[in-house]
Amino acid sequence: MIFFKQIRKIVFGLFLILLNIAVHAQKYEINSIQISGNEKTKEQIILRKIPFSAGDSLSINYLENEIINIKQRLELLGLFNFVDISYSTNNQNNIDLNIELIERWYLWIYPILEVGDLNFDTYISNKKFDRINYGLSLEKHNFQGKNQLIKIKLRLGFKEQYSLSYFNEASNINPKLGYFVGTDFFRMKESIIASKNFEPVYYSKNEENPYIFRHINAYTGLSYKLNLSTRIKSKFAYNQYSSNIEYEGFGDNNFRFFELSGKFENDKRTNKYFPVSGHLLSFEIAKLGLIKYTNYYSVNQLILDLNFDFYQKLGQKFFYSTQSNFVYHYNSEEHTNFWLYRSIGYNNYLRGLDNLIINTEAHALARNSIRYNIFERKRSEVKLTGLKQFDVFYFTIYANAFCDIAFTKPHGLIMGAGAGIDLVTYYDRTLSFYYAYNNLNQNFNIFVQYKSPFIKYY
Repeated sequence: MIFFKQIRKIVFGLFLILLNIAVHAQKYEINSIQISGNEKTKEQIILRKIPFSAGDSLSINYLENEIINIKQRLELLGLFNFVDISYSTNNQNNIDLNIELIERWYLWIYPILEVGDLNFDTYISNKKFDRINYGLSLEKHNFQGKNQLIKIKLRLGFKEQYSLSYFNEASNINPKLGYFVGTDFFRMKESIIASKNFEPVYYSKNEENPYIFRHINAYTGLSYKLNLSTRIKSKFAYNQYSSNIEYEGFGDNNFRFFELSGKFENDKRTNKYFPVSGHLLSFEIAKLGLIKYTNYYSVNQLILDLNFDFYQKLGQKFFYSTQSNFVYHYNSEEHTNFWLYRSIGYNNYLRGLDNLIINTEAHALARNSIRYNIFERKRSEVKLTGLKQFDVFYFTIYANAFCDIAFTKPHGLIMGAGAGIDLVTYYDRTLSFYYAYNNLNQNFNIFVQYKSPFIKYY
């Protein structure tokens, strides 16, 4: 009797498994796609991120997997603070898909007050407290509800910048085709013009016209969406540099060039600014110098730039990430101007070497991190402003350990390692504190990095 009872249990269990498989494999028809919370955003912007439409037939398995992908794609737009997706079925094998959104605030007019040095640590250690940038920035996100962006910046102080740009992810002619256009003017009275023992060298002049550096940049470009996560892009730009610098080895003060570049990009990250899973693959070829000038130094440079970022959840609390970058410069001229290097430093730094600038002919680097989620508040509401764009927020704290490595030509192996804390909150703001060591000056230091979203058209 016991034997037969066991057989019945096994048969019944197999029946339930087969029934579950049959239910999930069964085709259902999408009856409706209901979207709520998009007070500004046009519905077509959201529907473009959904690979099916009303009337299509699909399985529950496919739908549940695709809901995860749709949520990630909508979050990557940067238009919403929160995205919730659910579905319901009925006896007629119909599915109703429900998408609930909380939009972000789209018009930002804010004062600029920032350090002009490489970062906060160099600002404190250099004790040049007049290296401050200040001004005003206007950003209109989601212009016309079509995920278009207009930016106007007026920045004075240490590094002056006057800029205007426009970006449209999907044109009216073809929703797969996007485009961007913009111009920048920079000028400085004091600037980094070289690196000595990897330390930045600052240069200034006490003259009637104190500006030693000017840069005009005008650009336009196109992007074409191959699928929901893959784009190809192209950019055409004009650059004009003029400076008044007398420093050994600096090279020509005045030069201009046209630039043409192409880029392939596959982005499957959960978030553009602080992802915890997914990957980003991009490859760029850039040609600097399309025309030879008789009265100016002729730039003739080829740049290959490959990036692969990988993010993986290791468990309920642990996360692993590696951000890798390979850059190769080919220059037919004897000298590469300091401004034209894609250096290790600035925004492409190794932790522990935040204050250094390393110009290379070629480099391959990897930033490796293991993070532990100490605290996470997925959604909280505080009724301060009466606006859900600000009153509903999230907050996460991670502890991290890292080891960043670069192989460079001609400097060899470079490494930074340490541990720290990352604080991440809504509107993709990140504040990081870490204690790190590097093998160049063999020092331990405390570093502070604050990052706000920087939207890249290209």
